[in-house]
Amino acid sequence: MSTDELLREREETASRSDSQPTSRRDRLVSKFTGVFSPRYFLLALVALSVGLFTPSLLPIISALPGIGLVGLFGAAFALGGFRSERHYLETGVAGATAVAVSLLTQYMTIALVGSNVMEFATVGFGVGMVVAVLGYYFGRDLRDGVTRDIE
Repeated sequence: MSTDELLREREETASRSDSQPTSRRDRLVSKFTGVFSPRYFLLALVALSVGLFTPSLLPIISALPGIGLVGLFGAAFALGGFRSERHYLETGVAGATAVAVSLLTQYMTIALVGSNVMEFATVGFGVGMVVAVLGYYFGRDLRDGVTRDIE
């Protein structure tokens, strides 16, 4: 994104904020949605969950360890390739949530019997966030390279 586009986006945001109501709740909601889009988070959560679980449905490759993370990376890559806006935070949190829930459901007995529930969730959360953000970054990078004018 060029500097002109960033400045234009900043001015549009400022002009929108001037015309908005000034109640405390409205200001809080506008600040929150300016940083984090709940609608895009839900879209990313569904897409990344499908990407995480789809490889386990294929008979031969489902036995490979970590194949769900490859699907997660692919889904995040597709999200990054199709969207022009930046949504790294939403994609990262959605990927982290999907992997953490997947780990906890796969290893439910270990999580319930053992005392390492937080370690499982933390590792899943961290790995999911890194894989999702990397996939999203490379998808956006490919989109930028394909759509950029050749000089």
